[in-house]
Amino acid sequence: MIKATKIFAKSILYGLVGIFLLFFVTVLLLRVPSNQTLLAQYFAPKIEKAIGYPLTVRAIQLKFFDEISFWGLRVKDPWGKEMVYIERLDVNFNLSDLLFKGSNPHLDYARLYQPKVHLIFEKKSGKMNLDEFILRIDHWLNPGPSVAGPSSKFEILDAEVVDGSFMLDDQQIKSEATARHFDLNHLIFTHINAKVKDFYVQGDTLGLQTIGLKALDPMTGLNIKALDTKFMYADKQMRFDQLNLFFNDSQIKNQIVFDYTSTKDFKFWNKKVRMKAYFDNSQIRGEDLGRFVSDMYQYKGMYKLKGNLEGPVARLNLKNFEMAFGSKSVLRGDFSFKGLPEIDKTVMDFDMVNSLFHPQDLQVFLSKSAVEKMNILGPVSFGGKFSGTNKDFSTSGKLNTGLGYMEGDVMMNLSDSMAFSKYQGKLKLKKFKLGKLFSLEEYLGTVDLEAQVKGSGFSSNSAKVDFDGQVSEINIKRYAYRRVSLKGNLQRQLFKGLVSVKDSNLLAQMSGEINLRQEKPIYNLEGRIDHVDLGRLKITDTPMQLVSDFQVNIAMNDLDDLEGKAIFSEAILGTPKKMDLPIHLLTFSSDLKGAKRRYRLNSDLISVEAEGDFVPSQLQKDMGQLWEEYTLYFTKNESERAAYYAAKTHETSRKYVSDFTVICHDAKPILTRWFPTIDLAKNTVFSGSVNKGRSVSLSLESYPDTLVLGGYKFYQSIFSFQSSKFLGGPEVSSSLVFQSRRQHLNFLTPTENLKLDGLWDQDRINFELDFKQQGDDNSAHLGGVWRFEKDGLSLRFKDTYLRILGQDWAVDPENKISIQGKELNAEHFLISNQKQSIALQGSLSMDSTETLRLRANKFQLGTLAPLFSLKVQGELNAEINIQDWYQHTRLDTWLLVDSLRLNTFYIGNLQGVGTYNADLKTMDLNYHLNRLGESVMEVDGTYKPFETRNKLDVTAELNKTNLSILEPFTQGVFSGLAGDASGKLKVRGTLNDPDIEGKIVLQKAKLFFDYLKTSMAFSDTVEFKTRQIIGRNWKISDPEGNTAKLNANFIFPIGSPFEMNIEANLNRFKLLNTQRDPTSFYYGTGYTSGPMSIRGTVHDLLITADLKSEKGTRLYIPLDRESSTDNEEDYEFFSKSLQVDVNAVNQQLTSKLKEGGISLDLDLAFTPEAYGEVQIDKKKGDLMRIYGTGNINMTLDKKGQFRMIGDYAIDQGDYTFTLQNLINKRFAIQRGSKISWTGDPLEANVNIKAIYTQYASLFPILLDTTNKSNLPEFKRRYPVDVTINLQNRLLSPNISFDIGIRDYPKDVHLNGAVTAFTNRIKTDEQELTRQVSNVLLFGQLVSPFGGSGIALGSLVGNFTEMLSNQLSNLASQINKDLNIDVYLGGGNLNQDILSNLQLRASYNMNDRLRITRSGGFTDARNQTSPLILLGDWALEYFVKRDGSLRLKTYNRNVQTTLLGSLNSYQINQTIGASLLYNRSFNKLFGK
Repeated sequence: MIKATKIFAKSILYGLVGIFLLFFVTVLLLRVPSNQTLLAQYFAPKIEKAIGYPLTVRAIQLKFFDEISFWGLRVKDPWGKEMVYIERLDVNFNLSDLLFKGSNPHLDYARLYQPKVHLIFEKKSGKMNLDEFILRIDHWLNPGPSVAGPSSKFEILDAEVVDGSFMLDDQQIKSEATARHFDLNHLIFTHINAKVKDFYVQGDTLGLQTIGLKALDPMTGLNIKALDTKFMYADKQMRFDQLNLFFNDSQIKNQIVFDYTSTKDFKFWNKKVRMKAYFDNSQIRGEDLGRFVSDMYQYKGMYKLKGNLEGPVARLNLKNFEMAFGSKSVLRGDFSFKGLPEIDKTVMDFDMVNSLFHPQDLQVFLSKSAVEKMNILGPVSFGGKFSGTNKDFSTSGKLNTGLGYMEGDVMMNLSDSMAFSKYQGKLKLKKFKLGKLFSLEEYLGTVDLEAQVKGSGFSSNSAKVDFDGQVSEINIKRYAYRRVSLKGNLQRQLFKGLVSVKDSNLLAQMSGEINLRQEKPIYNLEGRIDHVDLGRLKITDTPMQLVSDFQVNIAMNDLDDLEGKAIFSEAILGTPKKMDLPIHLLTFSSDLKGAKRRYRLNSDLISVEAEGDFVPSQLQKDMGQLWEEYTLYFTKNESERAAYYAAKTHETSRKYVSDFTVICHDAKPILTRWFPTIDLAKNTVFSGSVNKGRSVSLSLESYPDTLVLGGYKFYQSIFSFQSSKFLGGPEVSSSLVFQSRRQHLNFLTPTENLKLDGLWDQDRINFELDFKQQGDDNSAHLGGVWRFEKDGLSLRFKDTYLRILGQDWAVDPENKISIQGKELNAEHFLISNQKQSIALQGSLSMDSTETLRLRANKFQLGTLAPLFSLKVQGELNAEINIQDWYQHTRLDTWLLVDSLRLNTFYIGNLQGVGTYNADLKTMDLNYHLNRLGESVMEVDGTYKPFETRNKLDVTAELNKTNLSILEPFTQGVFSGLAGDASGKLKVRGTLNDPDIEGKIVLQKAKLFFDYLKTSMAFSDTVEFKTRQIIGRNWKISDPEGNTAKLNANFIFPIGSPFEMNIEANLNRFKLLNTQRDPTSFYYGTGYTSGPMSIRGTVHDLLITADLKSEKGTRLYIPLDRESSTDNEEDYEFFSKSLQVDVNAVNQQLTSKLKEGGISLDLDLAFTPEAYGEVQIDKKKGDLMRIYGTGNINMTLDKKGQFRMIGDYAIDQGDYTFTLQNLINKRFAIQRGSKISWTGDPLEANVNIKAIYTQYASLFPILLDTTNKSNLPEFKRRYPVDVTINLQNRLLSPNISFDIGIRDYPKDVHLNGAVTAFTNRIKTDEQELTRQVSNVLLFGQLVSPFGGSGIALGSLVGNFTEMLSNQLSNLASQINKDLNIDVYLGGGNLNQDILSNLQLRASYNMNDRLRITRSGGFTDARNQTSPLILLGDWALEYFVKRDGSLRLKTYNRNVQTTLLGSLNSYQINQTIGASLLYNRSFNKLFGK
């Protein structure tokens, strides 16, 4: 048993050892290369047969039971092409897994050395060889029929690829691979190195994870630096999960998924392969992307991507996508593409939000110049939409830029030729900095606009654009223009359009065209400016309005090549407080002929012409440099001038000549507005030239008849200026000649024969000035030299003398004044006459010991009398000492004026001292005025020159100071000041703005109101407050003792003339007392009651009143006043009027308001107590004398326009009618007549009926004169009334006449003749004219049946009538209340004179009761009686003083005959009474 057991154990042991030895031998045999080759040759056909793909293995090496290597492994596809070749494949496996895991074998590790994979899409079938290979592997691993459940899975847990290569070739598509283009259908990757994990093949699915895969495309240079991803490839999907791909300079991260129905879809990648990707912080360089999309090569730079991608290339969508590029630019939104990769056919839809770009980041998309222009936008944030193709699309967006807000909605259709591209849309701008965009910020600001644009073409040569826009606001030159409309068309560089502006300060429209097709653009424009306020538009510094039509037809690139014509018509320029400046026509033209040019500016005010071969910009530049180099001599020293010229070049290559002429037809309106202190005579001509060669020569000449420079007036003058200077060099030579025959130099008395000569030669100016006083021997000659020294300037007078009042004044010949930097030195500057002298001696410098002294010694102020219109007398002694001016200033002054007189008024002795305290920086003042041994005024206090506000602290005490010393300060308003002032005033503030407080008591004060020529007197208190002088409840009286209550307030604003506000309530006050002068609109004596005010300044005074006339008022209106050629100024503009001007200024100062100095607004209520006289032609006696009632408004504005508005109803009066010195007849004006004014006093309208009564014989009109000539009733003269009716314009009225016969006996012969005569003249206008002419000329009627001889009696009759008029005038002059008219008859001086004598007498008692007697002294039978002697009488009483209610009674003698015979002649008395009420009104009903 034991033995059996041992035998069994040994058998087992030997069996195991045998098996082991067998296995060991087998392994040894397998390691033999020849056996491995045999093994490979054995198994390769079997595997090839199993999978159906040709497979060969060069050698197999089994290293251990779990590791095997294959050499030269080659797999061919079914079409005989090599699909896979592996130089060496090392496999590590677990034998048990291979033997016992069945359908899911796996390898632990695999290493592929130099693998080559070549994927092919077969040309005919289009199948990919790899797909079939995977399927057959699956069938080999899963033999038999397919069953439900998972297929077998083959895995390689870890793998490594070393120096592999990969090729893809689609034989159905031609290769397009180039060095710059990566062809996805034909690609090659070499040098593939990677680590692979979890490789598996299961069914149709292949998966793996790559770590650090590297590869290179040798053709395009695409270098995959690292690829980390979980890759899965299946029949319907390919995925890259956990993707992190580095290639070249780009990186793609996160995930990409490709979905397809089969691998056949790869052939139709763009349409059938659906992509899904999520990019997270991916970066792609444009050049890297260019290998796949060639257009991206031009868009260089890095693009950062984030967001979702979905869809095939042909329908690609980007959701929540973000692309950053450049430094800070980023696009955000949703993007949709339909039609890729064919860009031209791709339909794109973009919806961008919160996007941003910086212009500098657009350099890869735009040209360099475009980016430079866009830099001005700054960072641009925007959102918007884009829909369409790259040639036909619509886009809208909102952009916030550094220039402002933009919004647009545009449709565009782009063609291959941009000239035919079309577009239309809307544009909106808000607060957009248009000026900054065009580099015009100084002129152009922001703009708000909305516009519609439609057109085609983009270049200037092809663009056709319609533009219609509304600019709600555009800022130009600091003004915001509103409501601007622009509408026009641009067509191939030709713009036609309309601009309309409806701004509150600019109302204008313009139309026309701008032609840019020519070398020089042509502007052909016309329009109208209905209103523009240039001041509010900030075009001018002062308010100014303009109205004008204009036409412009010019061509220009700039002002230098401007040519064409511009016309401005019916222009009106207005400025406040000045008359409008009308310019009927202003034309400008520019003509160019080669290098020659001519500019012309013509208007009714001024004309300018310039001609020559000059260039305007060069001329302007040279004139600016010339002026600068002139001023160098006065502002710089020699070394500074040398430094300036050392830096300048002396340019002489450009030569030209410019001749110019300026004709001032009427420059006054222009000068008044811009240079108010300058004036010129009409038609003054300035001519001159500029000649540029080696030097610049400038000449200017003029011969102004009148020249006004501020307060200096020159008549009959000659002006000539010649200068030559090297530009850029110090050499200069100039001369100035100015001569004037007559002068009025400001406050000086008139002078004559002024002559100024100046010669500038290099470093010196020699000058001479001569003038003398008009009508006297007083004269002056000033000569000297002005030198430009090395370190400054010096002035020396030589050959200088003055002759005043027969005394000769001389200047010390050793005088010299020099200025060197801060140092001023005066040497021997002394002007003297006997004991009188004025001297300036010493220095102002940094040396504290130097003193500058100005001293007047025994100077007689009367010496200045010939120089000043204001006469001052007295002896002046004074001295001013200045020391240490620049550091610790010392200033001492003293003054003594003995026997000071102003005009003829003795003021007194004035003395005082002033001392400057440098420590306190104050000037101590102490001045006294002593008059007739009494101190009348004392000024004591301090002056602080360095204080900003309270410079003054002075007390002024007045003690019976005469008011006449104030008269020079009230000149032009009040004169004749008299009376005393006492009180104390405290003066603070500054000299320009004194703050005066206190009270002054006026005693027996008087003044004369110059304009109204009335005087007033008062005694009251004047109160002084800050910038005010106040008078409260003053009682004033006129020379006749009538009184008024007055309140006055004088205000002194800072920097403006003083203002007055005077309110008065008059009580029969004598307000007017003027005489007729050639320019009077009215004159006379006026007593009035009512309120009156005077407001304004001396230069802008307004007088308003609501007054009622009182007894004694006599107002004259001279319609025959002389027209003044120029009453706007106190000087004349024609040489012939010089004597008038000289005589005027030699007179004592008169009160005359300046131009525009006074305005009137008077409401006058006239009562019958006031006498009125309208003087139509006073010299000829053509007058209208009237009494009546009326309300008239009289105004006079600052332009000198006098207006009258209102009606005057005539109660009684007469009108003297004259004609060609042949007729002089006085017509009695009938009650109810009226004169009306509606503005111009010379354009009054009348409705007057007046009657002239002529006693004439009725014998010439009798039908039967047989045996009647000696009868008394036919010899007697009867009243014949000639009625004149005046209507419409007073100066040229419509005149009609009529004749009436009255108070004749009712004899049958006379009745019949008068009736026939009356009927005849009513129907025969010619006969009426003949009868009226005879009555007025010869005082008699003429026979209507023929005969027109003029008898001697007619001439005698005219003589007697003239004698009657003179008697009437003489009686009226005896007493103004007595009016007598005497008529001696028109017949011969014989016994009939008594029978024809007529007497009318009227007398006013107390201006309320009027008694009138009229009629002859014999009856029709040449007999007299008490009744006839008493005559006709009337008694009229004004119940109300203004005449509106009156009572009238009368008695008349009526001569009648009974039975038509003188035998029954008798006289009857007719007595009557009436009550009259009269009232004027404008409306019958209503308020």
